[in-house]
Amino acid sequence: MKNDTDTHPRWPAGHRSAVVISVDVDSDTWLRREYGDHRAGKRAIGQYDLRAGADRRVRIEADYGLAGTGFGVGQVAEEAPQLVRRCHDEGHEVACHTWDHAHYDELSADDQRADIERTRRVLAAITGAPPVGHKTAGFAPGAETPAVLQSLGFLYAMDFQWGDVPEIVRPDSALLPLVHLPPTLFLDDYILFWDHLLAPDDAFAVWQETIDVLRDEGGVACFTLHPHLMGRPAPSRVFARLLEYLIDLGDVWIARADHVATWWRDNTEAPA
Repeated sequence: MKNDTDTHPRWPAGHRSAVVISVDVDSDTWLRREYGDHRAGKRAIGQYDLRAGADRRVRIEADYGLAGTGFGVGQVAEEAPQLVRRCHDEGHEVACHTWDHAHYDELSADDQRADIERTRRVLAAITGAPPVGHKTAGFAPGAETPAVLQSLGFLYAMDFQWGDVPEIVRPDSALLPLVHLPPTLFLDDYILFWDHLLAPDDAFAVWQETIDVLRDEGGVACFTLHPHLMGRPAPSRVFARLLEYLIDLGDVWIARADHVATWWRDNTEAPA
């Protein structure tokens, strides 16, 4: 199957498809919500983010000269502002990932707004650049989340697993549109290394096949990775192997989420 440029999206500079490497820096916020503050052993799993995983992930991307998007939880950013600043200074996008890993389908629209604004203020204070992207924890947005993000002037969201290309979302026709970038559990390290603990070769095979199909069809592959998983020794080798594969293809646009969203908004005629 070949990419038909008359029917499939035209990506910049002749690229056949796009790939976003997004990393959710959650630390132990999700474990605190699930188990409470007293479960020190459980919380230690997520704390690997700040102790080793995030540093290893950033170094690997630097080795290949690539920049991705880091979705920061507000509480974690307050705990480790130096990591957030380092990612920003090394060319990575810093975007919002809730204040304390709350699921927005359990919050009112007003509570979602307050949570997003609080997170954005903290990240902006650290980097000097207000975030333009948002991903809800657990891929659990509320029905009102797109409208809230659009009203706050966000460029894009990455929440709904409903497609293979970006889409224009415009709850309020009077405001600038929101671009939705589609994630998928097939490109999420939690499914491969937490829920099922696949062997590295098996995990890479899932990713390779997904990329190959989306490359044929002109889609976008939005990865969701976590430093306490992909930053571990064995998975980090799979991550490096993934980057090598993408680079060797030569016609895949490996870009930050904000760059993909901006290009899509400005260059596609896709209907809202």
